Amino acid sequence: PEVVLSFQAIQPAYVKADTARVEKLRQEINPDGKHLVGISWRSKNLKKGQDRSLPLPDMLRALNMPGVRFVNLQYGDVAVELAQAHVELGMEVVQCPSVDNQHDLDGLAALIQACDLVVSADNSTVHLAGALGQAVWVLLPFNADWRWLLGRDDSLWYPSAKLFRQENIGDWQSLLARVSAELKQR
Repeated sequence: PEVVLSFQAIQPAYVKADTARVEKLRQEINPDGKHLVGISWRSKNLKKGQDRSLPLPDMLRALNMPGVRFVNLQYGDVAVELAQAHVELGMEVVQCPSVDNQHDLDGLAALIQACDLVVSADNSTVHLAGALGQAVWVLLPFNADWRWLLGRDDSLWYPSAKLFRQENIGDWQSLLARVSAELKQR
């Protein structure tokens, strides 16, 4: 109990994005005032990245709601994936031209902060969003990393995080169904 209580002292945000840049990015990617959902679907972790990653089309189908605009927070070159999703699903994921998600950490922080919600596989985007105090939904594989503990839907490290766990190994569909239902209620 004492250990858990000591975690309660963690502030919701201990990293801060440049507020001017946040506002500028929000205007750049959201001229019509839609609900911005930042997404990241892949981990490049050499040992567990494959288990933590999910297909972009599945994620987009689950999160597709009226009034929502998707923002790419995935690091690395994902232009082909974004183009395929647009052609196959007719769904656009905004790629912010003024931010390099891989090499511009300040820009990525501002882009995360410009979003209303972040939904991400277990990767560095989650940790940056949590450090910023941004609302982040973490999509966890069945055998999640130790830092997410067991049997919890919250995070000791990031008070703004909500955890969604696979109930069976490799089953992203039922997890995404729960995420979709929760997003509809939001």
